Amino acid sequence: GSQGPQGLKGDQGDVGPEGPLVVGSEGQTLHHDGFNWVATSALYNSGTAIGVGTTAPDSSAIVQIQSTSQGIMLPSMSETQRLAISNPALGLLVFQNNGSLGFYYFDGNNWVQLGGSSNGSGSGTASTDKTLIYTTDGF
Repeated sequence: GSQGPQGLKGDQGDVGPEGPLVVGSEGQTLHHDGFNWVATSALYNSGTAIGVGTTAPDSSAIVQIQSTSQGIMLPSMSETQRLAISNPALGLLVFQNNGSLGFYYFDGNNWVQLGGSSNGSGSGTASTDKTLIYTTDGF
């Protein structure tokens, strides 16, 4: 059969308490300092790119890191751990911290070491191995 008319709507309840998140400005991210949520631009999200140490990541970069006192630390692992990576992506880059120290990338078929030993001995010791990334145009 047919349905009857809908009943009247009741009164709206009281507004609940304010949530734990703080208000920030555009692009800021939140982190918890152990006591409170804090909005910061240390990790900036423009919606299309991430800036670390900058609130203006270049439009051609998905991630831009800017610092005059710190570097970037890529994954560091043993040769055994590197070789155990299942189905590495083309271009995957890691730092091997034992044996032949250095950066290795996956070329689609094999792991390839960037640079190599600076003294030609291939000794794999931390004091002699140097990793050099360069282009055909120079350094």
